[in-house]
Amino acid sequence: AVGWGTMAVVMGACVDAFGFSSIFLAYAIGTGISSLIVSTRFEDPKRGGEDDAPPSPSKRSLWRVFSRGAVPLYFLNFFVHGCLAAFVESYLLLYVATRWPATPSWFLGALTLVAAVFEIPVFLYAGDVLRRYGVRRCLVAAQLLFVARCAAYAYVAARAGDQTRGYLWFLLLEPSHAVTFAMMWSAAVEYARTAAPPELQGTAQALLRGTY
Repeated sequence: AVGWGTMAVVMGACVDAFGFSSIFLAYAIGTGISSLIVSTRFEDPKRGGEDDAPPSPSKRSLWRVFSRGAVPLYFLNFFVHGCLAAFVESYLLLYVATRWPATPSWFLGALTLVAAVFEIPVFLYAGDVLRRYGVRRCLVAAQLLFVARCAAYAYVAARAGDQTRGYLWFLLLEPSHAVTFAMMWSAAVEYARTAAPPELQGTAQALLRGTY
């Protein structure tokens, strides 16, 4: 989260100074250096014996686990929420830059940094919160806060649209991302963990990720 947010600010400043091509140039240089380090300093992990590998679950066992009770409804909820959240998270920065053309690129990166930094304590203490309040309450609270967050975005645009620096209001709203994403995702991961038996834990998390 910190690396993601920090580089968003750094590259935003680079865009302001050198243009958008600096993003792709930085990626090419950074990835080239990283790949060079991996190819020269890292080794493949040693494989265990074939007898150590857990048996692969059958399709029937997968269906039996993920089709019982309310499990399909939970995954449907994750799917719908993921689709709608994608609209907001993918176009929020474009929305701010379009609504307020004077918005500097580094500020757009700062929005990402604030959102990422505030995720850290939520992920850190999510286990305690989930044990106290349960998955359902935490999931519903996170999604309702997302509704309020989106309503606040629309309100700010309506009330501060004519202000030269109206985009600054968004800096006050981004900490809510800590709950709308970090708590939601922690609840989703915990539900997938408890819904699946030990031999299907990896499959459950992969299915959750693919659904969202």
